[in-house]
Amino acid sequence: MGILNRLKGKQSSKKSKNRLPEKSFQPLQARLMYKELPNLNKEELRLELGKLFNSIVEKDVKKNHYAYTFPEKQIEHNGEDLDAQIQVFLPEKENFIGVHPQVSQQSWYFPKNQILLSQCTHELLISDFPYNGIDYGTRLEVFNNFLLAFIKVTKPLVLFSIPGQKVLGPRHITGCLDKESFNPLFTCINLRTYNVKENQEDEESEVLFDTIGLNSFGLDDFQIQSYGLDSNKISEILWKCAVESIQGKTLENGDTVSGMDNDIHWTCKRVKSTIPPERTVIELIQS
Repeated sequence: MGILNRLKGKQSSKKSKNRLPEKSFQPLQARLMYKELPNLNKEELRLELGKLFNSIVEKDVKKNHYAYTFPEKQIEHNGEDLDAQIQVFLPEKENFIGVHPQVSQQSWYFPKNQILLSQCTHELLISDFPYNGIDYGTRLEVFNNFLLAFIKVTKPLVLFSIPGQKVLGPRHITGCLDKESFNPLFTCINLRTYNVKENQEDEESEVLFDTIGLNSFGLDDFQIQSYGLDSNKISEILWKCAVESIQGKTLENGDTVSGMDNDIHWTCKRVKSTIPPERTVIELIQS
């Protein structure tokens, strides 16, 4: 009997290695980083928030921990509609953690991020709740608008998007959020690239592209392993898939998607992510 139990244990262990990671719902979070201890003027923040929300309920949870609730914005969680809420966690002392150098490198659209990060000594955290409903648009709207107001009041040097694992400059929010062309996913989703195999003969490499951040909504991220394909076209298809996923489109094994110009078609396969963090992704394989 003991041998059978051990065999069952080995079988279940082997099975678990092949099992895709379960979906998880993570809070949308941003770490805002400063040269010195930030001074939060709550009255000024309320005025800025009042430009973006019709009703605001502010609560002091405990020292340096505040909650802002927006009753007009309802987000589903466990089958119930809840008032949208953002929480702020302020530092009491110098607490700068910084970001991993690889994360800084993947923030390719913000080349000055390393210089500004080196000047920071304090950071604070802004977070929503890990809602498990499908009100993705409302979550993004509340989170982005709160970020906009908070940045205007406290003036951080840089932001670190925890879902998107990328560094942002304040102007990426304050200078873009009110434009029609602004992609609301930009604050929470990142597109990363990694050389996974060098080819010395023709000086081309196999490159892996993936999205990071959709997993915070309980959705699958995407990845493509490419050799010699136009990186701009790959970026376009991954962003297209990310946006359509937030809009409610679902993809299953064997489904096909096309590029922006319908020139390349891809077959979907749900797999375990190649690049950490471990999560389920939809790999797009060129048809």
